[in-house]
Amino acid sequence: MKHAAPEGVAVTAPDGVEVAAAAAHPSSDREAQQRARQQRLQRRAHSQKQDEEAVSIFLFLVFFMLAAQMLLFAWKKQHAKSYNAVTLLGLWLFPIIISAQMLFVKMILCCAQQPTPPPPPSPPSGSAPTPCACLWFRPVLLFDCLPSSLPYLDARIARSR
Repeated sequence: MKHAAPEGVAVTAPDGVEVAAAAAHPSSDREAQQRARQQRLQRRAHSQKQDEEAVSIFLFLVFFMLAAQMLLFAWKKQHAKSYNAVTLLGLWLFPIIISAQMLFVKMILCCAQQPTPPPPPSPPSGSAPTPCACLWFRPVLLFDCLPSSLPYLDARIARSR
């Protein structure tokens, strides 16, 4: 036997559990579906807004990097000496700074033990320039690069057959 009650009034079922009369009403199902649909649309709109923001941030970063590269290129072209000095200083300082932030004590000690490089020797006046002092390096380089070039050479040989 069903108990009819006005909307919004709780009805006690025979097993002692209170049931809201509004849940049995068919319009409440439609309202719940409407609310769920509105929530989905709001989430979708929010997601689309986030996607648009992500694209705009990405484009900003790409243009910013391109502009920075152009400025660095112009700086290097106009003032090569200061550009080289600053980049060398950065190559020395950034590892030390990051090691200090991350508390890499061994890295800091290794950097501290490295002496500053001596100035390059001046060439003797009136003599011809010496040939490359590192002639031993060329065979080492070729020996090192040979294994990585073997697949390329093998493919070229197979194609020529």
